[in-house]
Amino acid sequence: MLKSPVNDTSDDAAMKRRGWPKGKKRKKSSKDDNAPKKPLSGYVRFMNKRRDEILRHNPTLTFAEITKLLGEEWSSLSPSEKRIYLDIAEKEKQKYWREVEEYQRSDAYKVFIKKGKEDVPSSSNEKSNISSAVPIFTTEFLEHNKSKETELHQLNKTNTELEQQNAILATHVNSLRGAIVKLDAENKSLSDKNQSLQENLSNLRELLVAEFSSTPLHSLDAPDMDNIDDYLGDVCDFLQQSLYNDNETASSIHHIMTNIDAKLETLYKVASK
Repeated sequence: MLKSPVNDTSDDAAMKRRGWPKGKKRKKSSKDDNAPKKPLSGYVRFMNKRRDEILRHNPTLTFAEITKLLGEEWSSLSPSEKRIYLDIAEKEKQKYWREVEEYQRSDAYKVFIKKGKEDVPSSSNEKSNISSAVPIFTTEFLEHNKSKETELHQLNKTNTELEQQNAILATHVNSLRGAIVKLDAENKSLSDKNQSLQENLSNLRELLVAEFSSTPLHSLDAPDMDNIDDYLGDVCDFLQQSLYNDNETASSIHHIMTNIDAKLETLYKVASK
């Protein structure tokens, strides 16, 4: 590959600091009109296909607005939809490189390379602010360009795979969010039910304490909220041991339980309304 002269004058240093001098024109690289045309990328193919349709439905949009709209539409495509355009672009690119290799063996390419060498300044004292022409389709250029195309293809492939993985992860995340919402609802329902049961149990204990306190039983201490559970156990033991010996106490217990059943039935009817 041809290089520019290496003389680093004060003018050269100034150009490096300030950029290209005003009024100076860069010499353009030679263009080979006979060379194969570079294929379109998948994105450009998509834009060319959709641009006329977008313009037909939105005739007042500017070129920049249409390009922005197409870019947003491309970003919203799924990986499988993008793959249609990317696969076509990849086939065209492979065809392009075959044509380039064939063109490099042609006489037209040899003439172009020879002309490019003749255009290079021969004097090493010429000012270095005139850039040397570097003809395209030299071996170095083609190898570098091909490696970049391969790297870009690999990046596109990796990007597609990552988009697919992100879509799968997004589905899992949504499923987990739905499961969390469902579990939260079930937990709240169970919590409310437990609270309701706890309130019913507390009300039942209060009712038992009130009824058994109003009619003290022989040989049993008075019940309260702290000992009502043990008190009921003592009542059961008392009935088993004295059922046939103390009919009066058994009758009192039966009367108390009858009152409790009646009051509980009234409470349940009120709660169910």
